Amino acid sequence: MHDKACALFGYDTEANDASKPLEPALRTAILKQKIDTFWCCGFSGFDLNAALAILKLQDDFPGVKSILIRASLPTKPDPFPGLYDGALYPDGLESLPSRLAVVKRNHWMVKHCDLIIASAGNELCDAYEVVLMARRYGKPVVNLGPFPPGR
Repeated sequence: MHDKACALFGYDTEANDASKPLEPALRTAILKQKIDTFWCCGFSGFDLNAALAILKLQDDFPGVKSILIRASLPTKPDPFPGLYDGALYPDGLESLPSRLAVVKRNHWMVKHCDLIIASAGNELCDAYEVVLMARRYGKPVVNLGPFPPGR
């Protein structure tokens, strides 16, 4: 079976509580878009909530995987062992400064995924830029946050 991937991007859930609609959005992605792989960034409260929701959904959908897409190589032990089913480090990020590596990683995720679930809490967060980029690529976006307006 060919993996269908959904990239997840979000803002910190304290500022933008997307945790309630997140699990139903993930479930819909599995059932309707046949998504079997979820790519997580691993930075914010949204990312942690997404990984935990996927872990919970794996009880009902054992073939579903969560993959941490790294923007840099790890320098310390994983604070949440067992949270992800694997990790991936896109080529070409090795020599980039940290902030640019995040932007390039996000671009790689948008370009290579089949669906994006995002929660952009404001215009300054990375998820906002990702939603705009995804729309330019014509990628389907489920936007759980208020920004940018439109679906």
